Amino acid sequence: MDNKNVTLYGMENDMALLQFLRSKNTERFTKLDAFCYLIGKMSGQGKAHKGDSSKDISPLCHGEFTGSISELANDWHWHRATVRSFLDGLESLGVIKRELQGRDYTFILRTHTSLSIPIITYDTVLEVAYLLLQHWDEYNLSPKFLAAYFEAYDGTMNEEDDCGDPDWNREDHNAKIVLECFSHLEFSVIFNLRPDDSLVQMVASTFKGAGQWSWTKWMQALMYMDFVLMGEDFPDIDKSDEDSYKHNAFVCDFSKQDMRLLRELFYKLKKMEKDDSEQTDSNHTSSSLTSQDNE
Repeated sequence: MDNKNVTLYGMENDMALLQFLRSKNTERFTKLDAFCYLIGKMSGQGKAHKGDSSKDISPLCHGEFTGSISELANDWHWHRATVRSFLDGLESLGVIKRELQGRDYTFILRTHTSLSIPIITYDTVLEVAYLLLQHWDEYNLSPKFLAAYFEAYDGTMNEEDDCGDPDWNREDHNAKIVLECFSHLEFSVIFNLRPDDSLVQMVASTFKGAGQWSWTKWMQALMYMDFVLMGEDFPDIDKSDEDSYKHNAFVCDFSKQDMRLLRELFYKLKKMEKDDSEQTDSNHTSSSLTSQDNE
């Protein structure tokens, strides 16, 4: 692979500094107050300012939220025309993006830092991707941010065509990367995963056909699975309590078929985890008995 620059995007906002600069005024918001409010909402914070309730937070991924002009005007104590003018200004500066959903808008944070990184080998991109995945919750990394690294790697592999191997298959290769991701998740309980052909084919199927999954969708699924794999059973989202609301937000737009695939994957991984644990215990017992016999 030739040396090249791969442009990736990250999101940095020093909320501590912004909150420090906010006014003490609890009535009419300043522009800085309004901007901090938007950042807080888009970052998935439970309370953007005093008086907010957790029910106001839409179950969307980090970096966006849904609300109306009237709601913002009410919270900020502004006229609706002033709110629209302020949002128009932020959008023209490239700070936010608005998408109309019925009567409400989905507000998307676009204060991104563009990083032009010299890539020596495509494996370097993958190593960085795994490293970031290990800290996704600690640093509040979004699925889209993480997906950029896997997309860069995937795109490079496509440029390499079949990588010199006549048996190389893109979908199978991507499936093995996804399965490897499970051992790099922040709360992962999956170690030394040895993916069999059935696992590979299950995940590879998501990279085929009209409904194929994007890398962003797989990052959402991995973040969700990072939480649920700590339990013994795959949760029923319809019956989940408020405490699991954040976790389920990652797959709120997944179809029933998508969730069936994740459920099947969950129980296959849990079985492998159990088999590995029993094998480790068996080896430990055998080792202990051998040591006693030698004595």
